[in-house]
Amino acid sequence: MPLVAPLWISAYLVLRVYWAAAGTPGGLSPVESDLVAFTGWGAAVLCAVAADAGFVLLRTDLDGVPRRLLLGTAWAASLALVASSALLLLDVIGAVFPGLGIEFYPLGALSRAACAGGGVLLGLLTLAYQRRQGRARRSSTRGRPCGLMPPRASRRGSPSTSG
Repeated sequence: MPLVAPLWISAYLVLRVYWAAAGTPGGLSPVESDLVAFTGWGAAVLCAVAADAGFVLLRTDLDGVPRRLLLGTAWAASLALVASSALLLLDVIGAVFPGLGIEFYPLGALSRAACAGGGVLLGLLTLAYQRRQGRARRSSTRGRPCGLMPPRASRRGSPSTSG
């Protein structure tokens, strides 16, 4: 099931690459762009980074600086995807309350929902990775203060090992 996040984002990446190469269709929003912060090739690059981070989260167990870089990249990409689809809120309001005068753009709303969904899925995958890594660390350092010292029974010169 965790494979859903990078596959979802990869599918959205294909759409973003197509739109960047062939031209974005009109009528996606009142500002003619479906996303707020990332448009055109920038949106495609964001999706590529997010999908790559998702696949790497599924395939590796890193420690130290590489782990922090991976987590930082994944969280940043997740937040950027969600933030870029901020106009989705107007789509929801325009669809639920049509009398308010907020115009509804179905194709743009679908694109923004896919973008926000990918961001949420990547965030959940990143959180699951952090929790899995935390459990693995705790189980490997069980019985060791701060994870630095070996257990008492195996220290040299302790009463339990000298005979």
